[in-house]
Amino acid sequence: MTHAAHPQPDALLDLYLDDMLDDEQRDAFERDLADDPMLREELLRQGDIDASLRRMMTPPAPQRLRDLLDGAPKPRKEHPSRRETRGTTDRLRFLRPLAIAASVMLCVLGGWMIWSALGPGPRTPDPYAPQPWRSMQAVYEDKIESGFRPDWVCRTDEEFQDTFRRQLGQRLLVDDLPDDAAMLGLAYSNTITRWTISMLAEADGRRVIVFIDRLEADDGPTVPEASDLNVFRRELGKLVLYELSPLEEPRLLPHFYDPDAQDDDSTRPGQE
Repeated sequence: MTHAAHPQPDALLDLYLDDMLDDEQRDAFERDLADDPMLREELLRQGDIDASLRRMMTPPAPQRLRDLLDGAPKPRKEHPSRRETRGTTDRLRFLRPLAIAASVMLCVLGGWMIWSALGPGPRTPDPYAPQPWRSMQAVYEDKIESGFRPDWVCRTDEEFQDTFRRQLGQRLLVDDLPDDAAMLGLAYSNTITRWTISMLAEADGRRVIVFIDRLEADDGPTVPEASDLNVFRRELGKLVLYELSPLEEPRLLPHFYDPDAQDDDSTRPGQE
């Protein structure tokens, strides 16, 4: 398939989500994404819809269509006449496109229902409902109460860094952690902004959360002075990271780095 030399913004968004842009186009689009909050919101919305459609719009299995056709009326006479046989064949020919049309209508109806639920307005990625703003302290307490389970787990480094590139405009990775620390997974928390990504982890057997968002949106940590949790802050490229922990020193922050900052050794763990 060929594309116009200068695709329209909507076409660029679709091509970006489908990973069909060349390197130059992708870099230009990501620069626009980093500078345009409305474009980032549209990217989130389209990504949510695409993911929901992939999960919910699975077409009917061929066996299901065969079952529908097998249930069509059949002639009762043991030796049907040619006219009756022709009538049954005509009914089967009518039912086949009807069954296919019904399947298409179900898909259209499902898509409309998804769009109604995910239409314009604040949201977090499906299947999680839009969340109200919560402080870092509230997020930590809620996660502890609910079993400290992440919303999703990245299976590879590529998936992990691509999550931050798509949502926050910069790749991010975590270097090898000490033996007494482990990353559990990621979640959205609507804390710094609605795009805040929180990483759930454990260190020394204690629960730790790292909140990550764009540096330009940072207004400081949202933890009361009387909290028994400690807050540690780090800037990394265009991002700001806050580690909320019961421990006396940051155990996760030193291990984050920007894989694209190849000329700046200070971004690598252990070099600051």
